[in-house]
Amino acid sequence: MKDINVLIIGNGNDNHIVRFLTNLKKKLPEVKIDFYDYGNNKNAKCKDLCEHIYGPSPFFHFIHRVLNKLFKIKFGIYLSYWFGFYRLKKHYDIANIHFVMPNLLWSMKIIKKKCKNLVLTPWGSDVLRQNENAIKILQLIYNKSDYVTAPITGFRNKVKEIFNISEDKFYDTAFGSDMIDLIAANNDLSKSEAKSKLGFDEKFIITVGYNANPAHHHIEIIEQINKVRNKLPENLLIVLPMSYYVTSKQHIIDVKELLHKYNLEYYCFEKYISNDELLLIRKCSDVFIHAQTTDAASASLTEYLLTDNIVLNASWLAYPQLEQYGIPYYKFDTLDEIGNLLVYAITNPTEHTTNQSLKKYIKTLGWDSCSNKWADFYRTIAKQ
Repeated sequence: MKDINVLIIGNGNDNHIVRFLTNLKKKLPEVKIDFYDYGNNKNAKCKDLCEHIYGPSPFFHFIHRVLNKLFKIKFGIYLSYWFGFYRLKKHYDIANIHFVMPNLLWSMKIIKKKCKNLVLTPWGSDVLRQNENAIKILQLIYNKSDYVTAPITGFRNKVKEIFNISEDKFYDTAFGSDMIDLIAANNDLSKSEAKSKLGFDEKFIITVGYNANPAHHHIEIIEQINKVRNKLPENLLIVLPMSYYVTSKQHIIDVKELLHKYNLEYYCFEKYISNDELLLIRKCSDVFIHAQTTDAASASLTEYLLTDNIVLNASWLAYPQLEQYGIPYYKFDTLDEIGNLLVYAITNPTEHTTNQSLKKYIKTLGWDSCSNKWADFYRTIAKQ
């Protein structure tokens, strides 16, 4: 079987990348992966899954830091990226950029020379949280791509509209979820058992967000919960998974201080959460509130839907691929609506639920299924 030589460009320390490479190699044994790490980290988490790890030129990266500190001149970063790609020794069947950054524009010509197929995999914030100038630069990068991977979601529609991408350039695949596979394998684990295992017996649990990023609006949601607390179950426990994407430790402090101020009982997960613990968090929750600013295709949201939670979801986070089976969550248009909607949802828990058709679809979003799509995609374009 002929090897498929692939260059992955991204953050080698990101757990999503590690899971992607792990599952890809299971389904595509002929793949040979080199990795270009944005941070030039030779000891990145993904190192054992790759043949070689490359990265930006250390010399020009040093020049960039000096020029940026002294004169606020940033062109050194572009040179460091360019020389890093220039040193690549192979010609690849596929170069796949994960999390597409404007900094890559000045390297696009040499990346194209180094590969037969250039694939872009936007993650969400690399598109949705960019300013106008960055979007103009990204447009030039997307123009040079051969394929863009994105599932059929509201996010894909936004990418298509922003960069004027033709439909035939898209390939319908995305990162899978280990947790969806784990939930499906533990269908017999009940909500009460999950609560007991976490020490949350007899509690009514509202889970707020799924990481520590302030974009989840933890503060605003807690304010809303406090406004209607007299209408909520007396055994209320607020659960906050905040072990990763810690962009500001002060934010976690502020959230906990607010909970103390309102005398709201809570549990904050700040240390590493294992998959087994994540399974229990998903299973034990009664309500999940999702108010993130942007979200490309929330695996966490689907995991809570699969475990029969009452889910409150921001209307600006569109998931047409889920809503084709009926609306499985209660929608709010502004953060100020969360409190009253929460009371309504708890009082009317069967108005929006996850039906069996949607559950069947969600189970196809696990890595066991998604990795097959990636393997098929890579094999197909490598042969062209």
